[in-house]
Amino acid sequence: MQLATEITQIERLEKNTYELKLKVVDSVNDSAKIHKTIKQLETSTRREFPEYVPPPKVGELIVLDADESKRVLSEMVPAKSFPAPNVGECVTATADFNSDGHVEIFMTNGNIEAVISPARGGVIRKLATSKGRGFADDSIVHGINTKVLSGFGFGSAKSGFDVAKTAFIFSGKEEIRQQAIRVPITAKVNGLKTEIDFTMSSDSPVVSCALRVENTGKKAKQKKIAPAFQMRMARIGETNSDLLCIDPTGKARRYNRYREIAVWEWEHGWQHYSGDITTGNSGFAAFHREDTGEKLLVSFPPGMVKRVWMNQESQMPELIIFAKPLNLGKGKEYNFEVALCPLDDMYVADGYLIGYIEADGVYDIVSAGPRARNLIIDGAEITPKKIGPNLYHYSIGEKPKNIGLTGDMPPLKIE
Repeated sequence: MQLATEITQIERLEKNTYELKLKVVDSVNDSAKIHKTIKQLETSTRREFPEYVPPPKVGELIVLDADESKRVLSEMVPAKSFPAPNVGECVTATADFNSDGHVEIFMTNGNIEAVISPARGGVIRKLATSKGRGFADDSIVHGINTKVLSGFGFGSAKSGFDVAKTAFIFSGKEEIRQQAIRVPITAKVNGLKTEIDFTMSSDSPVVSCALRVENTGKKAKQKKIAPAFQMRMARIGETNSDLLCIDPTGKARRYNRYREIAVWEWEHGWQHYSGDITTGNSGFAAFHREDTGEKLLVSFPPGMVKRVWMNQESQMPELIIFAKPLNLGKGKEYNFEVALCPLDDMYVADGYLIGYIEADGVYDIVSAGPRARNLIIDGAEITPKKIGPNLYHYSIGEKPKNIGLTGDMPPLKIE
């Protein structure tokens, strides 16, 4: 976020250097409206105006750059720090963690961390292992008729159900510590009662996001909705990006990144069409950050998904999971769940995935695929527990050498 300010007082220091007193009036480069606690704050900055530029005047607007804005906000609206969980528990906290005036939701079980912004449509702005950098950040890319926000969240393939543009409400405690936590945020989206539930437990490395829509009320009418789960990753790497998208066959597609994009190419997000990823009954896709080695598994109910689409050359690396459109009748309810699981390492082939994440000597083994298959851990066959759509889990308290699945799939070696 960058601050737009109005000059309220001017002091000339040298020939072309001025000390400017400023009042915050708005924000730019953000997807949420400026919060009332930020607006009207006063600050100052020092600027040099070249001789060929008119000197500053009281009442003129000045947009602070990203570094100036960050400094001003950190001084005037100090950010809260993230709480740490105790052993065997999850903790969620609500506070302004990034000094933007809006409340964020932080969730962690000591193994994975997530930061959610209810004010921005319930988008997940950070998702990472406790020791990783993650796949999303708070960056925004602007273009003509385009504002691309990094993060993961629900949206819509068609107008009339604008989840991503809605400010959600969270009514809960500032801090909750339990073995399992559920954080619901609610809003009315185009007349439909809409809730997004974020859940996490202390014994599995998954953040689950569930969209629940109810068509209730005396004047309720049948409405057509086309939900989608949109993932826009951080801009990782240089021109040839360090980010890969991996389909259930194990095929990896590399995202591209352009240093400069022609203005006329910014008018629509569909300019660089890459196409569908075939997920079939596997119900998952995965990502790999080559720069840090981090992995991310994305699991969803395949029977409810129409298509999984990858934009290989968008302004931000993008994956959209399109749910099947439906006519939601009066008094009816709709549920759609996506599970997100950061991993330390993984192996994908033949429609299945095997992977793990380690924290404090505990190894969480995760598998995904069209049907349940037992795990093979150092030669021992183990039945995992289902923890999400086509997603299975088992925890072990010591480092295994090999993990795999029953069948012909090669095992994943743990170095």
